[in-house]
Amino acid sequence: MASSAKRRAVGLGKNPEESENSSDENPEDDDESADDVSDEEINEEVMVDFEAHAISTNDFNGIKKLLKQLFLKAHVDVSEMTEIIIQQNHVGSVIKQADVPEDSDDDDDPDEVFGFITMLNLTERKGVQCVEDVKELIMDQCEKNAPHSVTEQLEKIFSDISKPVGLLLSERFINVPPQIALPLHKQLQEEMAEAQSTNKPSGRCHYCLMISKTCKEATKSIPARGEAPKEEHMFVNAEEEFFHEQAIIKFHYSVQEDADSCLSGRWSFDDVPMKPFRTVMVIPMDRMPAIMEKLKEYLTEPVHHSGHGEDHHLELRPLQEDVLEETQQNGVQVWRHQEPLQSHTLQRTLGLKCCSEHQTDSAPAGRSLGQQAEVFEED
Repeated sequence: MASSAKRRAVGLGKNPEESENSSDENPEDDDESADDVSDEEINEEVMVDFEAHAISTNDFNGIKKLLKQLFLKAHVDVSEMTEIIIQQNHVGSVIKQADVPEDSDDDDDPDEVFGFITMLNLTERKGVQCVEDVKELIMDQCEKNAPHSVTEQLEKIFSDISKPVGLLLSERFINVPPQIALPLHKQLQEEMAEAQSTNKPSGRCHYCLMISKTCKEATKSIPARGEAPKEEHMFVNAEEEFFHEQAIIKFHYSVQEDADSCLSGRWSFDDVPMKPFRTVMVIPMDRMPAIMEKLKEYLTEPVHHSGHGEDHHLELRPLQEDVLEETQQNGVQVWRHQEPLQSHTLQRTLGLKCCSEHQTDSAPAGRSLGQQAEVFEED
C-alpha cells in the first residue's frame, strides 16, 4: 500500500462543526465570527492517494470540467474534444484518487478526475469542429495580441501539413503540486513514441501547441531605479514555465471578462490581486528532451518507470530546501522559489515531505504516481 497523501478541503464535504470532533457542548461558540469557521475549514485535512490511469469513458465529466476551466467562455466545443480524448486513450492519463478503504471516512468520489494530460493532433483532425474552434481562437487572439510577423508565422505553421501540430493539454486542480507533472509528461512521451511506431493517432507531432493558465498583477507597480522589472505573468502550472523558455512563438491574452470565480475572485500573490490570462506557446518537439531534463532537475526524478499498463515505482523527492521559501497565503501553505524559475513564478508545492511506493495490482491500466502532497480542489 502507498503512503497516504494529504489535501486541503476548502468548502468541500462536511463542515468542521458537523464532524464527530465538533463540540456540541458549547452553544455559545455559534456566535463566533465567520472567519473562525473559515479557518477551521481551511485547516481540515483529508487523506488521499493519487494514481494515474488510462483515460476511460467514466472520465468524461471530469475532463470536460477541466477543459471548461481552460477555455472558459471561448467558442470551443469541449464536449466533442472530450470525446476525442477518450477515443484516443492510447495516449494520455488521468489523475485519480486511489482505492479508498471501506472504513474510510472520505466521502470523495473515487472516480473524480484530479487532472489529466494528453496530446491532440490538430493536423490529423483538420475539419473537426473542436479542432477548428481552437485554431480560430488562437489565430484571433494572436492577431489582437502579437506582432503581425508572429501571426504570419503561426498561420504558416498551422497550414503546413507536413509538420503536424499537437495540442498538449495538461490540466489539474489548482493546487495539485507540479511534482506530479514529471511522471505524467514522461509517460506521455513514451505513449506518443509507441503510437508513432504503430501509426496510431497523435503519435507524430512536429510542433507542440500549449495554452497555459497564467496571471499577473492587477496593478503593475513601477520598479525602483536600478531594479529589474518583475516578470509579469506567473504560471498556474509552475512547470510550464520551462516550456515557455523553449517556445518559438509565445503571446498572452486576457480572459478577465470570461474568467471563472476561482481565477477572477480568489487569486492573489503576496496580497497582490491578480488578473487571469492565457499564454499561448508553440514548441518544436525536438526541444522536449531539454524540457524533460529541466523537469527532472527542478521537480522529481523516478527511479524506475515501466510501460503503459504496468505498475510504476516512483521515488518522489522534494525540491532542494535551500532554494525554497515557505510562506502562508490565506491560511494555505505555499512553497516558492527563492531563486525563481523566471522572476515570480508561484510554486504550488504543498507539503511534499517524503517518497512513497504505490502498487496498482487492482488496476492493470493504472500508473502509480506515489505522490504525497497537500492540495485543495477548485470549487
